[in-house]
Amino acid sequence: MRFPAVFCFFLFSVSSLAAVPSSEQGIPFDGKTGYALDAKSLGIDIRHFSVAAWVRVTEPAEVPDSMQMFVSMGKTNQDDFKLYLNNRTPGAVRMQVEFAKTSRPQVGDSYNMAKAPLPQAGLWTHYLGVYDGQTITIYMNGKKQAEQRVALRRERFDSPFITLGAIPAGQGFFLNGALEDICIWNRALNDTEVAQVVEGKVVETDLIACWTSESLQGGKLISTVGDVPAAVPFIIGGKLPTPPAMPSPVTLDGKPLEFFDPEKTDYVYYMPHNFVAPPEIVPAASAVVSYSDQQCEVMVKDANGNEKKYRIAFQKLPELDLFLCIGQSNMAGRGLMDQGKGDMEPIDGVYLFTPEGNWVPANNPLNRYSSVRKELSMQQIGPAYAFAKKLAAQTKRPVGLIVNAKGGTGIDSWLKGSADGFYEEGVRRATEAKPWGTFRAILWHQGEANSGQAAKRLKKMVADLRAALGDSDLFFAAGELGRWRKQANGKEGNASFNEMIGGIASFLDHAACVSTVGLTPLHGDFRDPHFDRESQFTLGERYADAVLQAVYGQK
Repeated sequence: MRFPAVFCFFLFSVSSLAAVPSSEQGIPFDGKTGYALDAKSLGIDIRHFSVAAWVRVTEPAEVPDSMQMFVSMGKTNQDDFKLYLNNRTPGAVRMQVEFAKTSRPQVGDSYNMAKAPLPQAGLWTHYLGVYDGQTITIYMNGKKQAEQRVALRRERFDSPFITLGAIPAGQGFFLNGALEDICIWNRALNDTEVAQVVEGKVVETDLIACWTSESLQGGKLISTVGDVPAAVPFIIGGKLPTPPAMPSPVTLDGKPLEFFDPEKTDYVYYMPHNFVAPPEIVPAASAVVSYSDQQCEVMVKDANGNEKKYRIAFQKLPELDLFLCIGQSNMAGRGLMDQGKGDMEPIDGVYLFTPEGNWVPANNPLNRYSSVRKELSMQQIGPAYAFAKKLAAQTKRPVGLIVNAKGGTGIDSWLKGSADGFYEEGVRRATEAKPWGTFRAILWHQGEANSGQAAKRLKKMVADLRAALGDSDLFFAAGELGRWRKQANGKEGNASFNEMIGGIASFLDHAACVSTVGLTPLHGDFRDPHFDRESQFTLGERYADAVLQAVYGQK
């Protein structure tokens, strides 16, 4: 269920239960050191979880407009959760479960969170945050302080680290004070259970990690429950530990099993339409492999002698119609995904090229495997989604997408020989995909970074791409910029660029312009160059119309 963008807050009175943490001393934090551990080992379920801690801060208002972290997963402007103190007026302790980048300077970015009052300096205060899949709730000393209804846009947390008393980036927002009885549950606690936690009772069901003053051993924090790796210290300016690798039990044609997860037992490995033999399979030292032309089974023993079986099915793909999708942020996708409307579902008959040269059923965000992209949380819906969906439905042909865009990049960065190497990366990935099918077109959307570009630069880039892919007549579709931006004199800000793109067929053979007439900006902000979700759908379908007519002879 989706909820409107205007959130409701319910405030409750503050009162304290007669309770104290399990230790008066607590786990000390000096404002310079935090602790980090591998987040994947906890397996926190984004659909419902709870996090709690007793907190004693040295001085909550000592540094105005600053933050101190209690428990965090993700960097400052990433999507994963945080329980933390923010001194920005009015100061509050926040339970945040998602950061939503809005690109709206006049409004600011969106933090999906609920707030509680600040603690008093030097006094132990208990905070507990709950997310139940629909509502964030924050408690202070066992009493509910606020609720905020939120439907998350994502299916999982992505950060590799859980951090205590800091965040793993920048200035770190280190805690100056102490924490005690830090607990994480893989479910939403109810009001009664929250009260029990504050009273010092152990709520064991789905408790996946807990750290107390007794956890501090040899400079590391050891969870008192669960099979959780030690949380190791890091300091201001220091590097975080590398998360433990999850070795693949086999290699396939010399490459590890892509996206291997020890908890996932079944995999699909795609083969080209013209393959003659299954991949060469080499097991790891602890694995035993049996296989046929259709699949292989891998039996792995851990250090304790426990066995686990993995199955890899070999599936032949038909010859794909291939499309290279490159450019900057609108091609990367900034239209916000809506899971409730099916935006995360795979597209029938469409495949997305992976970093290791295989394929997965294509679903958003399609730019997630770009070798030049910005951070993953910025990748949303671009035109390639609706393009592929319409093209596959109308042609009944299997489609392969190689999406390799990056936001904020000028045309010069995409020219052959540029120091940025974006052209070379696009060509490298496209060349790796060629054995799987035939390239039918290049989809290009760029111009926000330097809309005054000369047509000759575009002409050179296209000529080089066509030569690299071995097709001098390869169709090229380029999209206009949004038409809503205005100059001080009232004229359309992107008029000259759109006029150049509109006349692309006059200086480039086998090319077409994709119109943006009637499309609208992200969040209705007419200063934002990005298309909103609905406009990205329309734009993608217009790209499909251009390709259907020029390549497939359909109108």
